[in-house]
Amino acid sequence: SEYGTPDYSIQDPVFADINNDNYGDILFNTHSGFAKFPRNVYVIDLHNDTLMSSPRIGTGLGGLYLADLDHDNKPEITGSTGAAGNVPDSLKIPYNDYSAWVLAFDDDLSLLFEPIERPGFRSSFRVFPFIKNDTSYLIAYYHHIGPRDNYPELMIINGKGEIIKNYKFPKSDKKDRILFL
Repeated sequence: SEYGTPDYSIQDPVFADINNDNYGDILFNTHSGFAKFPRNVYVIDLHNDTLMSSPRIGTGLGGLYLADLDHDNKPEITGSTGAAGNVPDSLKIPYNDYSAWVLAFDDDLSLLFEPIERPGFRSSFRVFPFIKNDTSYLIAYYHHIGPRDNYPELMIINGKGEIIKNYKFPKSDKKDRILFL
């Protein structure tokens, strides 16, 4: 392989009606380590015998969640990311894994909004959808244990990718930074 020995896996399978055709679809993500690729989200439409793929991304997306973030009565896809440091920006692949990202995909697997980046190798975003007053939001916790002096953040993000609340935690020992959501 151009990028190394294949070491990918299929993760987080979800059975749900992604395209609102009243038939179940299979949603999953692929993750690669040192081989770098593939790192995508896929949907298999069993009824129409089709496979959709997200755009190529440099970060891995895991712990997939579905939520109607744009109020179109179709689920959008989000999850957590980490900056493992295998896909540098010099490869010109969008959303490298030397940064942590908040990503969300529409039901057609296009990006729902411009991803939110926090630079720093050895960092992560844990992302969870929630509903308040019939509106869906994302709560995103940024955590960094790498060499930068980045502090943890807790964000509330709307379906347009706008950070509507942001709390930066004070400086603390990196080994003691943990938040249970």
